[in-house]
Amino acid sequence: MTADVGDRVFEDADFDGRQDASEAGVPGVTVHLRTDLGDLVDTTATDGDGRYLFRPKIAEGGDQFFVEFEAPVFATFTTPDVGADDAIDSDADPASGETATFAVAAAADDHTDLDAGLIVDFAVIGDRVWYDANYDDVQQVGEDGVAGVTVRLLDAGATVLGSVTTNAEGLFAFPDPGTGNYSIEIVVPAGLEIVALDVGADDAIDSDVDPLTGRSASFAYTSGTISRGHDAGLRLPAEIFSNGFETGNTSSWSATVN
Repeated sequence: MTADVGDRVFEDADFDGRQDASEAGVPGVTVHLRTDLGDLVDTTATDGDGRYLFRPKIAEGGDQFFVEFEAPVFATFTTPDVGADDAIDSDADPASGETATFAVAAAADDHTDLDAGLIVDFAVIGDRVWYDANYDDVQQVGEDGVAGVTVRLLDAGATVLGSVTTNAEGLFAFPDPGTGNYSIEIVVPAGLEIVALDVGADDAIDSDVDPLTGRSASFAYTSGTISRGHDAGLRLPAEIFSNGFETGNTSSWSATVN
């Protein structure tokens, strides 16, 4: 016996917590189906229109599940359960990305109104950690992001406000911390080093983190805005590279280059 579980991830362009006919779906969002105990049942990704579908097997006495959405970098979940129409609201908890637990009593007891609204590119601080394959200290087209790197957000007094890890593309983002002055700090993976700071005239492709401290300079942030361009380049130390290691050889360090 199976049942249909799913619906859509949409971009909440007007921030009202509801799907409007003109609002686009968000493709490529990872979605998990879990039992009420948190055990993973299945994983999928949204299609070009933001839609997803699970068809879990249902025990004779019924089952309980919840859906977990992974918000992409530079996106946050909108306000859930707005209005009386469950078909067009967002069901994802903004903190966890999870829906409430729901019961599936029997086969064909479908739950196809489990949506998640995303506010994309809104009120965040972040950008990318990349692997400097050619040792020129700037990001080139084709140079990989470094996954799994810990990045911290610090306030003006160097207090750590939050910590995230880079995704498969090396991207990271912190949600709106409020107006103020901040800096980022990179925890350098074993066997790697940070490239030179502020090389070249284009701030969009240089590295903004001091190789000695692992921290960027302080920058001003205004609440409700997007602050990108906080990048960090990583590479094998020059002495290792010059002794015959090929650029991109990850056998000697613990981070993942994707």
